[in-house]
Amino acid sequence: MRLDLMVVGLQGEARQLTLRRPVLIMVGFAGRDRTLVQQHIDELAQEGVPAPETVPTYYRVPEYLLVGPGEYDVMGEHTSGEAEPVLVVTERGVYVGVGSDHTDRDTERQSVELSKLLGPKVMGTTVWPLEEVEEYWDELILEGWSGGIPYQRGVLADLLPYAAHPLERMRPAGRDLVLFLGTLPVIGGKLGFAEDFAGSLRDPRTSRSLSFSYRSTPQPTGAAERPTY
Repeated sequence: MRLDLMVVGLQGEARQLTLRRPVLIMVGFAGRDRTLVQQHIDELAQEGVPAPETVPTYYRVPEYLLVGPGEYDVMGEHTSGEAEPVLVVTERGVYVGVGSDHTDRDTERQSVELSKLLGPKVMGTTVWPLEEVEEYWDELILEGWSGGIPYQRGVLADLLPYAAHPLERMRPAGRDLVLFLGTLPVIGGKLGFAEDFAGSLRDPRTSRSLSFSYRSTPQPTGAAERPTY
């Protein structure tokens, strides 16, 4: 698996960063306010989603699920994206990006771990050096749009800081780490499917932003007909 990223600095300088077989981990239940996190867990429990054993929760998924913007098949219309900040940790440096943890919501009711395996983890292909924004990390604005309609919006102060996660223990020697840092509540509180999903991470001090967009095409579920050749 290979993903080519472009590192763009504050002055517009750019260089390529290639990830090969990175360790890919999704952070769940990553809100900074533990009271609100528990409220969210309780809400999910009413929908049949099992409560996590620990908070936050880390889900390691196969690196082949990490993809750039494009068009992807999904099973049925019960999946949805969610905008997340992304941390890329390499021996060459640490970078921040933005992406979507596309998740199967029906399967989530039986197993959160399995639901994470049933959708692409889409990442925008431009990243910033972390040192350029770490001083005011909490001010960065995360937004998501589902079908062109505002779906999520908040600041990174609403999520656990990246330093709260055991980054060095997560990254084996010689491997890169891609860590999706968790998501924000959905506006209106209702998850929903739309074929087009987009997100951005905006720096309010410099007015620059990172973004991604992709299309998910629902496919019929169940046994397929035997093909003829």
